[in-house]
Amino acid sequence: MTIKKLVLVGASPTHLQVVAAFKAAPRADTDVILVTPLDHAVHSALLSGMVAGQYDPAQCTALLEELVKGSAIKIVPAHCTGVDTATRQLRLSNGHIVHYDVLSLDARPVVDRDAIDAQVPGAKQYAMFTQPPEHFAKLWPQVLAHAAQKALHISVLGAGAQGVELAMALQHRLPTCRVTLIAGPAAPVAAHTLGLQRRVMAALKALNITVLQDSCSNIEASCLHFSSGASLVCDMPVVAIDGHPPTYLAGSGLALNDDGSLRINTYHQSASHSHVFADTAACGFEAGAAFNTNMRAVLDDKPPKLGVPAPHALNLISCGPRKAIASWGAIHFPSAIAWRLYAVINQRWIRQYTT
Repeated sequence: MTIKKLVLVGASPTHLQVVAAFKAAPRADTDVILVTPLDHAVHSALLSGMVAGQYDPAQCTALLEELVKGSAIKIVPAHCTGVDTATRQLRLSNGHIVHYDVLSLDARPVVDRDAIDAQVPGAKQYAMFTQPPEHFAKLWPQVLAHAAQKALHISVLGAGAQGVELAMALQHRLPTCRVTLIAGPAAPVAAHTLGLQRRVMAALKALNITVLQDSCSNIEASCLHFSSGASLVCDMPVVAIDGHPPTYLAGSGLALNDDGSLRINTYHQSASHSHVFADTAACGFEAGAAFNTNMRAVLDDKPPKLGVPAPHALNLISCGPRKAIASWGAIHFPSAIAWRLYAVINQRWIRQYTT
């Protein structure tokens, strides 16, 4: 019997679902390998809930050795540094080469701290980054301890959905602290409709969060400086800036979009290499089931069967104090019911991987 290798790069939520599925229903002809430098994984969607006090760090954390215990699934503690599609090999940060028959990449945007520090000098030295979420979760108890001793001035750099949620969660959890959202030249959640932007601004105002539409030019020990020439006292800068595609995609031979992201089909296969899958930001919560089914089909040299579900058209932005803003196209409304739906989705992840 020929043994095939299914290699998963990155401990993404979808990959954890695939690992759990192969543990529950293993294949005698397939070795499953998870490549990740982590010994635990934190779901980034839970960070704002953790900050708001709705979950403790342990509830947001999946212990990878526990997840694979009792199975033949192997964890390789390394980063992927390169993909060679011609030979179906991965280059790893530990110097090893791993062969694959079917590959799945965590192709979600990553944050390059060096690049951000080049744009905003002082960021690496003084700021707390939301990515990777494992590092943020580890530091969070220290923030709470510091805030118990002093009313902090906290600034969140980045006004996408994660930055907005985090700012509101921080102000809710630490009411004696002063939270400022640094939005850059655009309005918060600028990628969404104007109506939703107004809802978000109203929610920020209700929590007395200051919004600055200015760009941070550099960070010092207790101060932010802006392109306009203004400055702001800041005890704790938090970087929640959107990332970019993983650098190992360049030169891989995989078809890429203009922005460097992986070009994929409705099955989340590479548009150029059908044996390569990609977990992206466009994957919904239930994507793991489709990935599992489709990977098994491709391992059997058959076409994939299930389209990968995208996130629900209903978007939810958590507002800290057990409220959320729900939006469906041009329809948007704040609601405690929306927050409960948001919490249910997160709790499903918690129950799957931390109990």
